[in-house]
Amino acid sequence: MKVFPAFLLLFSITSSHLHKRDICNVESFHDPLIDDGPAITDALEKCGGSGSVVFPANQTFTLRSPVDLSACRACAIRIDGRITVSPDWDYWEKQFAVFLISNASAMVVDSPDSTGIIDARNFGWGGGSPPQARIPKLFSITDSSYQIHIRDLKITNSPGTAFFIGSQASAVRLYDIDIGQSTSGVREGVVIEDSNHVYVWNNTIHATDACIKVLPNTENVQVEHSTCTISIDGPLNTEPSGININFGAQSDRNWIRNVLVRGLAAVGSMNVVSFQAPPDAVPGSEFEVTNATFSEFNISGAKRAVLLEQGEVSLNATLVMFSQIKGEVETQDPEGLKCKHESDVCDFRVLDYLFTLDVEKAHDNNGTNLLQHIVAKEVQGIPDVSLSLEN
Repeated sequence: MKVFPAFLLLFSITSSHLHKRDICNVESFHDPLIDDGPAITDALEKCGGSGSVVFPANQTFTLRSPVDLSACRACAIRIDGRITVSPDWDYWEKQFAVFLISNASAMVVDSPDSTGIIDARNFGWGGGSPPQARIPKLFSITDSSYQIHIRDLKITNSPGTAFFIGSQASAVRLYDIDIGQSTSGVREGVVIEDSNHVYVWNNTIHATDACIKVLPNTENVQVEHSTCTISIDGPLNTEPSGININFGAQSDRNWIRNVLVRGLAAVGSMNVVSFQAPPDAVPGSEFEVTNATFSEFNISGAKRAVLLEQGEVSLNATLVMFSQIKGEVETQDPEGLKCKHESDVCDFRVLDYLFTLDVEKAHDNNGTNLLQHIVAKEVQGIPDVSLSLEN
């Protein structure tokens, strides 16, 4: 074994004739006033090419500046210890993200023993919910990054977006991640825009705005066997969603295709699935949603199962199906989903759609109390649609 002094590189490198992969152990300064980011960068420069970078257990690492993980190519980043973000709001509100992954490929970030914790410490924000536009993302995966796997982590006190996936990223997999509550509220668990082949499996997400948000120019998104819990700790501009299909504001990004959400447990007052145009959407613009399947949901205490708010956007929705959706809701329009404009294509299909209205909160659109079961039968006599996603 060859060990470099800690004051030079703050990591050790282990070489073996049996294993060609270099291993770099990042050593913490154990001082919250010193940035461990440069030591992480040094380790990535040495072992980022098909090697391994390890954050040892029983150590706490402090980040006082963003860390670019993009040098990790065909490499593994193992987080066994605890990574904390400095509580310096004046600094962090000017940063886009804490962990940057740009044009990277074949990266695995994980905690095999499930001991890895990332604590954003609310970026030092002291009271209430911080302004959304100024909150840095925790992870930003962009610029055609490919085959990025992140798993087995626990994330706490991240008040903004935990994972942002955009700019033609593809084959991104997030699984076995616990995105926990924070004192100011986790806004969004995963936001996907202008990307394809994104897989979210077996995650637990606590949020105040949306657990999963899908933005335009995105296709092949698969969310399975995850739990979405909405907790409202402060005022919100919009009703929270479990899965938000967002029509966006840009007329040149006008479609979302091939979405599968299956086996979702939705807990809390939310619109479990929402199709929404933002307030700044271009009036008269056209938006396409094609081949989206939502199935095997268990809902507890939700406001609505499905909400459609298209504003002045012309909607072309085809092969959008809901099946085996059951649970407790506060409100449900018995007439189901209806598009706003006569020229819209409104191909929503509903099968096995069973709800019990909350005894205390249940009401219809006129405010009338409805203490009964609502069973929505198949809207259109169209056979089942199967969704196939390519790797």
